[in-house]
Amino acid sequence: MKVSNVSRNIPLAEITLRKYEKPYEMPKRELVKKLCLSIGLLQPGDSRDVVVDVFCVLLDNKEVNGNAIVDKVIEYRKKNNLDLKGVAGSNIRRQLKRLKDLFLIERKENGYRISENENLSNLFEEKIEKFYLKSIVSRVKEYLVSLDNLKKWYFYFFSMEIGEYIVDLVNNRYEQRSGDKPYDMDLHSLVGDVAVEYGIEIADCIKVVDELERSKRLSIIGGKVLPGENGIRNSRG
Repeated sequence: MKVSNVSRNIPLAEITLRKYEKPYEMPKRELVKKLCLSIGLLQPGDSRDVVVDVFCVLLDNKEVNGNAIVDKVIEYRKKNNLDLKGVAGSNIRRQLKRLKDLFLIERKENGYRISENENLSNLFEEKIEKFYLKSIVSRVKEYLVSLDNLKKWYFYFFSMEIGEYIVDLVNNRYEQRSGDKPYDMDLHSLVGDVAVEYGIEIADCIKVVDELERSKRLSIIGGKVLPGENGIRNSRG
């Protein structure tokens, strides 16, 4: 059974973090709203921000019965002179799940509470920073390493192609020499020409030449490049 590209692209975990100005003296609801923006529970410019009121209700109560939380959220929004958009039970349950997915709250029998009744700063450090975020960063690093390895393999095979080109170039020039014409395959000219031909950095081209010299397919004497003992063609008669 084939796995669709859509299912492959669904993240196993995700989190959005934003940096705002340092907290200053402000009403509690505004402080909670800024926290929700900071950890991705709200998007900048969102007009429906009932998740803030859900969070505030849970912060104000040791535990809230699941059947009563909608009424408490409505009461809280009325108290703050806010409209009642987004207070449907289905949406409240969705916001509870989002808070739960970030380990900020937990289900306790028939109600909800701040996880383990712990301080929020401790929850963030232990549940998000040290566990959830760490696992995401670790997986991102795996992708980075995979790309680095892919780049190394690509350059390895590309280097083999460039190496064959250089050896053929040196052999051809060496074979075309005449008795009274000195051999003039200059190392710097060779490296520069090949780098231009393949669109690579001169430093990368030098790495290929160094490897060819180590494998004795090239010999470099006095700045001149000659075929090495393992690079001389045997087809000349």
